[in-house]
Amino acid sequence: MNKTTKEYIKECGPSIRKYWDLDPEEQEWLYPMLQKRLRTAITVLEAISDRPRSYSEIAKITSLSENTVKQLTYALKEAGIGIQVFSEDRAYCPMGGRKRNLKKLDERSVQGIE
Repeated sequence: MNKTTKEYIKECGPSIRKYWDLDPEEQEWLYPMLQKRLRTAITVLEAISDRPRSYSEIAKITSLSENTVKQLTYALKEAGIGIQVFSEDRAYCPMGGRKRNLKKLDERSVQGIE
């Protein structure tokens, strides 16, 4: 992700929050009209809206690179979209090895914005 896209995502934080507050039917017709970089950011948010996920899990769900997912989550966090980072000691690692940091959307940060 280039610097221009990162800055754009940060600037669009309030718009992303408004989109998230829309009724699903409104989101459905509006989504195709959004710029690709906003659709990508929303796809990442949707991937972490139901439960915490690692960067690699988000990348697999969204078909993005793990590095792009990491950069998008940082840009979204800087844009004021709440993304909770769960510490390593609270993360679950089913296959052994190093414990993962998980990301989850903080629903409170996208509700009630006008």
